[in-house]
Amino acid sequence: MSHYCVCVLLPRRPESREDAEAMVGALMAPFDESISVEPYERPCRCIGRKATIAVSEKVDAAFGDMRSVRAKFWERPDVKEAERLHGFDSDELAATWAATIAPRKAMEAELFAAHPERMSPDPMCGKYGEAWWTDPGLISHRPAHVKLGDPYTDGGGCQGTGVVTTTYNPRSQWDWWTIGGRWTGALTKYDPEQDPRNRETCRSCGGSGKSPSALRGSSPCAQCKGTGTDVKWPTEWVDHEGDVIECSKVDRDFVPFAYLLPNGEWHERAEMGWFGMTSNDKRPDLWAEEWRAARDAHAASGGWVAAVDGHV
Repeated sequence: MSHYCVCVLLPRRPESREDAEAMVGALMAPFDESISVEPYERPCRCIGRKATIAVSEKVDAAFGDMRSVRAKFWERPDVKEAERLHGFDSDELAATWAATIAPRKAMEAELFAAHPERMSPDPMCGKYGEAWWTDPGLISHRPAHVKLGDPYTDGGGCQGTGVVTTTYNPRSQWDWWTIGGRWTGALTKYDPEQDPRNRETCRSCGGSGKSPSALRGSSPCAQCKGTGTDVKWPTEWVDHEGDVIECSKVDRDFVPFAYLLPNGEWHERAEMGWFGMTSNDKRPDLWAEEWRAARDAHAASGGWVAAVDGHV
């Protein structure tokens, strides 16, 4: 459940917004998460699970859990200043974050490489473990006839073999997308939230600007800050012509999470997971260089690009 921006480099100049959407759709189609493929075997995600848990416990003990690390990061004066000067998703902040967690990543890598179970599957994967008899949230869902160690009734998991058979599209990158979306204006530094067409009467206070809670008296509405209007949901924003433009006109500082070439090659900064969490991240500076090289090469031939809000 994560959103990200992918810049789709179009094979030709679009004749209209609809034409651009058709080209984006054709290029994005192979990466649709809903596509089922012929059954194939792949390594089960349980491989190294015990090692990962053990390593995480040691790393958290040394550095604090990631929630507290992020909280402390955003409280740093230098980070606040960098966000003010360069923006929340700037290369500068990304580099600062990477440097902040580098010692943590190094410790994780060292401990995991040395862990004896780093390549071992979980012997209880796909089986009813003790939690099904002790966890109140699982007890009510446990079939009455099963015993400890029995395989899941739905056949899930690898049963400790480390291999599963699946029809999941191995190229999956999205289950929904739209041109612009949360990245409306990102290519041109247009701010959609400041466009009057993207504002509406505040749904919380009904336009009064006052807090709807009687307990807060005449306090201003927390949602609209007392203005009586609020920003619409991104899917309701007006189309911005700058979301489909010539590559040569793209803001030089903007770096997307991924880009898709006209030949169908997908390139990304990292593997996107749940709630915006990523893995196998590339160095921010190297990723920025990679994107800019692709952008400039496409611009040299007069190419166009579309900013796409993807969800997976």
